[in-house]
Amino acid sequence: MEANRSTIQEAPKTGRCRRKNQRSEEILQAALRSFARYGFSGCRIDDIAEDAGVSKGAIYLYFDSKAALFKAVVQEAVVPAFEFRRIENLVATNRQSWGSLLQYVLMHWAEKLSEPEMAPSLRLLVSDAQTIPELAAHCYQQIISPSQRLIEQMLAGGAREAEFSELDQGQVAKALSAPFYLLALWPVDQNQFGRDRSDLRKTIKTAIELQICGLGIRNSIVNSDIRRAIWLSDFD
Repeated sequence: MEANRSTIQEAPKTGRCRRKNQRSEEILQAALRSFARYGFSGCRIDDIAEDAGVSKGAIYLYFDSKAALFKAVVQEAVVPAFEFRRIENLVATNRQSWGSLLQYVLMHWAEKLSEPEMAPSLRLLVSDAQTIPELAAHCYQQIISPSQRLIEQMLAGGAREAEFSELDQGQVAKALSAPFYLLALWPVDQNQFGRDRSDLRKTIKTAIELQICGLGIRNSIVNSDIRRAIWLSDFD
C-alpha cells in the first residue's frame, strides 16, 4: 500500500516536470524564430512570448534575460551539431591517417551545419552574436574555441607523422574554418538566386578538399576510398 501511495504521489511531479521541459523547448523554438525574424537587438521578449503563446512573465520563469535566451538557443540548436565529445574521442584514439580524419571531421560538420533548419541559428552567430560582446564571448567559448582546438590537435598529429607541412597550426585552423561562413550567408530559400542546399554542400566539399591538399598531404592519402569514407555516419 505504501509503495502504491508513493507511486501515485510521484506521478503528478513527473507530469509537471515533463510539461515544464516541453514549455521551455517551445519558448526556445519561439526565440529562435523571433531572433531570426527581428535580429537580437530588434527582438523583444514580447515577440517571443507572443510566438510561444505564453505571457511575458512566463518567459522569465525559465530564462533571466533575452541574452540568456540567446545563449540557450545556441546551446540547444547549434552546439550539438558539432558532436564535440565524439570527435574528441576520434582524435584521442586515432590510428589512421590524420589527413583522412581531418577531412572527415570537416565534412561531417559541413553536412550537419548545411541542413536547412540550421540556417537561422548560423545567421544569428555571424550577425548579431558578433556585435554584442557577451554573446560573442559565449559563442567563442562554446563553438569556436573547442572546434579550433580539435582542428589544431589533428594538424599537430599530421605534422608529427609528416603528413602535413610545417605550418602555423593556429592560423591554419582558422583558415580551415572559413568555408563554414558560407553556410550562414547562403540563402535559405532553395529557389533564391537559383542555388540550393545540395549546391552549397558541393561548394563546401570542394573548398575543404582544396584546403586539405594545400596542407601538403601525401597523394596516397587522399584517394577515392577516403572520399567515400568521410561521408559515412561513423568514422569507425
